[in-house]
Amino acid sequence: MIGGWFDQHLWGTFNPPIVLEDPECSAVKHFPKQFTKYGEIDQPKSWSRDKLHVLLSLDPNRLDYKPRVHRQDHGFPLAWSKMYGTATFSIRR
Repeated sequence: MIGGWFDQHLWGTFNPPIVLEDPECSAVKHFPKQFTKYGEIDQPKSWSRDKLHVLLSLDPNRLDYKPRVHRQDHGFPLAWSKMYGTATFSIRR
């Protein structure tokens, strides 16, 4: 399942600083605590951490906020899980 809408691509392609938020989750436990992966990152739109369980996110302390950042909370999730009925699904944007 895919979830989330994007506002715009902020940084183009670069090596974003990624943080592993839940090392116990089987979907992401093989990742290191911090790493980079070359790609293009979307700015999430209408997103709220209280409705999802974030697995991977951008490190907010290592980002350049000059290019059109609209999110005041500087929350940039990359992968999350969410309950649908009685099942949990891992979601990656």
